[in-house]
Amino acid sequence: MKKIQVKIENRVFNISVDEEFASFLEKDLQTLLDASVKDLLSLYLQKSYEIFSAEKKINNFLEKEK
Repeated sequence: MKKIQVKIENRVFNISVDEEFASFLEKDLQTLLDASVKDLLSLYLQKSYEIFSAEKKINNFLEKEK
């Protein structure tokens, strides 16, 4: 486990995540080091869209395979 410290609106949050997952999050963690609520919302929407797009591609692929 890797401990990560995130500062949001002058509040510090300590979280523990798996080492491999922490490596995956590295880019986003840089954004979260001193994030505002606006930054968090933007990042959340960006990630939600990425998940939406990936699910759409998977569903389209599965439909073609039927």
